[in-house]
Amino acid sequence: MFEDKIACLPQETQQLFINVQQFIRQVTNNLAQERLWGGMPTFSMGDKWMRIIPLHDHINIEADAVCAHLHQLTSYSITPKGMSQIFTGQPIPMDLLTVIIKQTLGE
Repeated sequence: MFEDKIACLPQETQQLFINVQQFIRQVTNNLAQERLWGGMPTFSMGDKWMRIIPLHDHINIEADAVCAHLHQLTSYSITPKGMSQIFTGQPIPMDLLTVIIKQTLGE
């Protein structure tokens, strides 16, 4: 669904986005609805949502639960708006991302 949104980005960023997208699908048992909201890739369940925003060399993860885990995200940049940034070449914190997804979207 988001192919057009990421097509102009470097291959490494596209792959990072796809990996996180697939991981969200896995964690939510494919129950999260995928849509563009405000022009940004958004995953929602009911009235809860999170965004994965692809940029040139990283993705931003906008989710309510990010701020609750700042002490565990010290290896990652956090934007002034409380989004976690994962740059290409950085490992995706899968265990923590699982918690963030579940806390943001519900179990």
